Amino acid sequence: MEGAEFWTKVKKRLKELDKKQDWLASNSGLLVQTLRNNIHNDRLPSLKDTLSILKTLNLTWEEFEHYPNLTSKDGIRNIPVGEQYFSAGHGQHVPDNYVETKDYVAVPNSLKYLGDNIRAAYVRGDSMEPTFFDSDIIIYDTNGYDGNEGIYAIIYNSKGFVKRLQPTKNGVNIISDNKIYEPMFESSESDDFIVIGRVRYSVHKV
Repeated sequence: MEGAEFWTKVKKRLKELDKKQDWLASNSGLLVQTLRNNIHNDRLPSLKDTLSILKTLNLTWEEFEHYPNLTSKDGIRNIPVGEQYFSAGHGQHVPDNYVETKDYVAVPNSLKYLGDNIRAAYVRGDSMEPTFFDSDIIIYDTNGYDGNEGIYAIIYNSKGFVKRLQPTKNGVNIISDNKIYEPMFESSESDDFIVIGRVRYSVHKV
């Protein structure tokens, strides 16, 4: 890998994490000026510094080689599962910035058409049982609401949820598959309701 490609990947990863070069230098044990000189001159870092940088960026060398697609040599694409839980209950806080990667999950071939508009996160709570269980992983797109009934990742009153949405004449019913939870309703004109995208797949831990 050439220096220019290496640093292009690093800068893209920093942007994804919403971090700056001084953060990378500090957490990798590097001098900021040395890091910036290497970037400016497209000069590869030493092996030791490379390993420190990748550790800070939370990527293995193989993942970095294929970044940002994270596609392995056998053609399987893996995406990060962030430490963001979408509640199937009372709502989970949605952070404003960097969400730490906790795991990776393979994207089914049937979802590859979504390209980069796909994310993965954990489910927290029991309100979507028996469809989803606590600690399941959901794979969802970031294409917003398509107007059809289905299960979506949403932000409601500044909290993250995974819920079934059912369109109505004046808004949308927000439904839990677990019948002990009452449905909610939100007007189509509400500013407190954002649909991130449709849930496309789930991974259940036995």
